Amino acid sequence: VYKTLEGMAYCLGTDPDAALEKRLKEIASDIAGAQAEDGYLMPHLQLAEPQYRHFSEETTRTCELYSMGHLIEAAVAHYETTGRRDLLDVAIKLADLIVRQYGPGRIEKPSGHPQIEWALTRLYRAPGRREYLDLAAVLVDRARREATLWSNGRPALGHDQAWGHAVAMFYLYRGATEVATLTGDRALLEQVQRKWENVAQCKLYLTGGVGHRQHHEGFADDYVLPNREAYCETCAALANVLWNHRLFLAFGDTCYIDVLERALYNGFLSGVGLSGDRFFYVNPLATGGGYERSPWFGGPCCPTNVVRFLPA
Repeated sequence: VYKTLEGMAYCLGTDPDAALEKRLKEIASDIAGAQAEDGYLMPHLQLAEPQYRHFSEETTRTCELYSMGHLIEAAVAHYETTGRRDLLDVAIKLADLIVRQYGPGRIEKPSGHPQIEWALTRLYRAPGRREYLDLAAVLVDRARREATLWSNGRPALGHDQAWGHAVAMFYLYRGATEVATLTGDRALLEQVQRKWENVAQCKLYLTGGVGHRQHHEGFADDYVLPNREAYCETCAALANVLWNHRLFLAFGDTCYIDVLERALYNGFLSGVGLSGDRFFYVNPLATGGGYERSPWFGGPCCPTNVVRFLPA
């Protein structure tokens, strides 16, 4: 839902539409109404598991910070394109809770499925509050020392190899690149460059896609790039584009644009049909036949990433 709202906000910025704006306003009102007094907002857990202790299983099961990060991104996009604060005020209240929960001396763990790191840097730029950037930096630093479900047993930023779940890692690398740029952390910038070199030289399919079916939707060993077993998730191609965009802004080197364009025009656009309503989640480079796009998926991360990225 949050990624769809982000896409709606970008559409309003390019093609004003009264009906679309009214619908977005209604949904934003519902979201604001669901927010707890302390700022917590994770409707599934609030409704289906009301006894759940907030954030207690974030790194292993619930992906709370991941979902909240997408809300923050939608809120910032809505604010930037329309000037309205409906969602932004919700996001700020939620982010303030996250700062209180994940600051030093509280929950001292990295995020579960990374995404919040980048979202916090976007929120930092919107109202300009330093504590959001500081927390993003703290979460990135923890990813240097602690492993999660998505990093396949090794701290995601504790080495120079691209290893782990491709989408989660690219989201983390993007957030780390932005944190390093904004804080002047030269060592971190050099590390994300080494990550990029490993991806670009050893893990990248011809289409700019990444990921192997047998490796948790993630990276296999260097140069293990079988066509039929390619996972090449649409979300991973998108995340690759977004990360390379931030790398280009940080370093100004056209090699990042080369990878961005390869992933955008091949690995990402293949994920949606020309009709706009059928999608690939997985984009293998070879099949035995009969592999077609689908109208939807049980975990619809890829269609909604298309919805938010194309108008952006």
